[in-house]
Amino acid sequence: MSDLKGMDITAARQLAGRIVTVGEDVGAKLVGLASELPNLQWLGADGDKFRTDCAQHLKQLMTQVQQAAEDWSKHVNSQADQQEQASA
Repeated sequence: MSDLKGMDITAARQLAGRIVTVGEDVGAKLVGLASELPNLQWLGADGDKFRTDCAQHLKQLMTQVQQAAEDWSKHVNSQADQQEQASA
């Protein structure tokens, strides 16, 4: 059993970086999905409205996911900083 007390600071910082990477990956997938909307064959005003609404929704979702990932990463890094200071 480990004698570690508190946080594994290195692992926390790695997690923070991974959180941002995953947020960026999800954002890229949403952009890719949005790029497929023009190919959806649906004629008329309903199809146009759907594509517009869906594109806007995906853009908002992408922004929210990336912002949440960035915020959580900062939180994890802040916790790591506090642990580092407490351990000094």
